[in-house]
Amino acid sequence: ADNDGGLAPRTLAPTVSPRQAVDVSHWSGSGWGAGGFVDNGITHLIAGTQNPAITRAQLDAALEAGMTVDAYVYLYWDYGITAQVQNALDTIAGYPVNRLWLDAEDSAAGYTSAQMLQKVQEALDACGAMPCGIYTAKWWWDPATYYSTAFGDVPLWYARYDFTPDFNDWYG
Repeated sequence: ADNDGGLAPRTLAPTVSPRQAVDVSHWSGSGWGAGGFVDNGITHLIAGTQNPAITRAQLDAALEAGMTVDAYVYLYWDYGITAQVQNALDTIAGYPVNRLWLDAEDSAAGYTSAQMLQKVQEALDACGAMPCGIYTAKWWWDPATYYSTAFGDVPLWYARYDFTPDFNDWYG
C-alpha cells in the first residue's frame, strides 16, 4: 500500500544529537525566572503559542536569561490549519525564534491517512520562510498516517517521555 498518501518520497534528514530543552507552554511567568533553567544547564526554551500574551512573556524571560528559543503550535485538525500556523507566526513575529514546531498529536478521528498527510503538508506550507519541524510520537503518527515516511526530511521533535535520548522505540 502507498503509505505516503501520494506525496513524493523523501529522504531521511541527517542524524543530529538530541537537544535538551524545556517546553513551558502553560507557564504564566509569575514568580519564576528562566534563569533557573540556565542554572541547571538548559539553554533552550520552546514556547507554546496557545495564548499570545503568555507566549511573549515566555520568550521575553527566556531571551533575558540568555536562552535560545523555538515555539510550537498545537494543530487542531477540524479547524483551518493555515490560519492556526499563521496565528502562531503572528504571535512570535519579532522574536528570534529558530523553528516553529507543528504539534501533530490531536485525534485524527474521521480522517484518512491521506487526509492527515495533506493537513501536515498544509501546515508545513503555511510556515513559509520560517523553519518548521514536526512534534509527534509513534503512537500518534503510525495510526494517523498509516506509517508514512513522507516527511522524513523534516526535523522531528519526538514526543517521548522516558528520559532516554534515543529513538529506539520508534524503530522497534
